[in-house]
Amino acid sequence: MPPSPVLDAANLPDAAVPFVRELVLEILRRAPANLGSPPRFAAQELDDPRRCAHSARSLVQWFGTVPDTLGRRMEELEAVFGSLLDLVQGLDGRVRRAVLQARNRAEEESTFVTTLHEVLQGLRASLAPEHRAGHTEDLLDEVLRRIESRDTTGGAGRMEISAHFDRIQGDLDQLRGDIAAVERQTRTLRQQSLRDTLTGLWNRRAYEARVAEEVTRAMRYRFPLSVALWDVDRFTAINQQHGHTTGDLVLQALSGRVLGMLRRSDFLARTDGEEFAVIFTGTDGTQAAVAAEKIRRLVAGTPVDTPAGPIRVTASVGVAGLHPEETWIDLCRRAALALAAAQADGGIAAVAGEGTGRR
Repeated sequence: MPPSPVLDAANLPDAAVPFVRELVLEILRRAPANLGSPPRFAAQELDDPRRCAHSARSLVQWFGTVPDTLGRRMEELEAVFGSLLDLVQGLDGRVRRAVLQARNRAEEESTFVTTLHEVLQGLRASLAPEHRAGHTEDLLDEVLRRIESRDTTGGAGRMEISAHFDRIQGDLDQLRGDIAAVERQTRTLRQQSLRDTLTGLWNRRAYEARVAEEVTRAMRYRFPLSVALWDVDRFTAINQQHGHTTGDLVLQALSGRVLGMLRRSDFLARTDGEEFAVIFTGTDGTQAAVAAEKIRRLVAGTPVDTPAGPIRVTASVGVAGLHPEETWIDLCRRAALALAAAQADGGIAAVAGEGTGRR
């Protein structure tokens, strides 16, 4: 990977100050709001070479935090969309109940009107002849006309209400589909923010979240858990001798090799530059040390084919098994110390608290 730009204030030529100054200000003007709040600098502060270089370094360092910021925001958006989806589903249930209640009432009213109409018609037919020419028959006829008119008007009203509820139901279905689609896109973006762009492996942020989760689970259910950190030896020399593109190919090739030998339950991440981490679930320190030695031999066993020719590489590995009542930070710290011990011994597999492994 190409190294991060470094601006040395002592070596920043005066002639470069205006260019760097305008570059910093232009980046600040163009930085999208969704990236968070970048450091702010007054234009006059950038006229001094030392301040200008310091400000540019601060801006570069801030950009390094952007993926984590975006990942957290994706998680927040995912939670918001999940809440919206729950709300829509709740509204959907209410609409369905309202439609059912309205239809039940309409059916009850229609049944009542029909029954009343039949009773009145029967009553009219049973009138004695002396009452047919009187006001009684006229009154029954008027009541029957009003009932028939109400039944017709009520039927149209019921159809309109039903159609209205159907439209609401359709709108809710559409809204639920839209929210679900955006939620899927947000989840995809969050997943992308947890991936290393070069190797496709999980990145440091994903690794730290996963190891914290696995430590909690291991403590709760008393499962063994181990972490292995491995680092490509003398990788800077590979970049210097063959170029960063070749170095990238080496990292990609080694990532594929190690990923292929791990179990599906294991978790492989690229945590920094040429440094990688593996979480071994259900595995104690001794078992993880065996796996770490396999990683070391796998890396060193076959040269990596590149356009610059085959390049033979080695790796140092540090292993730590989870101790009772230990935090994930303590576990990772002991694995890092074991890796440092392995690197100091020239590239071996080292187990934290148990000395070093084999050459």
